[in-house]
Amino acid sequence: MARPKSTSHPQDTPPQPPPAREAEIAGYIAEITGELAQMAQSARLDVLAHFLTLARLEAELAARRARDGDGAPR
Repeated sequence: MARPKSTSHPQDTPPQPPPAREAEIAGYIAEITGELAQMAQSARLDVLAHFLTLARLEAELAARRARDGDGAPR
């Protein structure tokens, strides 16, 4: 069954949270992915640890951009 199109958000794009909330969410993601990367590393899941570290770094950058309001692409 096809999903009905949303009338409030064209092209099915979710609404963007306000910058303060965006920074909070990105910071939380950075924290959690950092912990997961450490767990993966301790279990010798090196490739997974690498990808989780990349996700942590990206989340930290997104949080910084949201806090600074630099308008960089997300």
